[in-house]
Amino acid sequence: MSVLTARRCLFASPVNAATSADSPPTTAANVAEACRCCAEACHRVLTDPASRLDDRGVTDRGAPERLVPRLLLQECRDLCRVTASILSRPTTTAPAICQACSDACSRVLQHADLGRRSSVEREVSMCRSLCLSMADGHHSAIKD
Repeated sequence: MSVLTARRCLFASPVNAATSADSPPTTAANVAEACRCCAEACHRVLTDPASRLDDRGVTDRGAPERLVPRLLLQECRDLCRVTASILSRPTTTAPAICQACSDACSRVLQHADLGRRSSVEREVSMCRSLCLSMADGHHSAIKD
């Protein structure tokens, strides 16, 4: 991911939106941006030739314990892409889709032992938090 993309993800999607008083409200736009970043993160792990890929899962070099199953990463990537696409339409709240995205991210994080890929773990975690915020009743009204 380029530095520009990393900055865009960082500023569009505050990690501690629920706890930071300075953070903007969770909106469809910043959740969509977080989900795009999450999808890119999952895709990078799935396609990085330096990753150890096999039927059991994906892991960083030399860390065979706690593999992240490929299917979980693929599901997370695909659901994050769908969520980003749906939330780019301003009339759609899609709380069920956001909940599914959050659940997929959670499953990846439960298995995650990505070693030096801490930025990937941060992006997936950020997407999970924001998708969960969109899915719950507190942010059902889009503020874009």
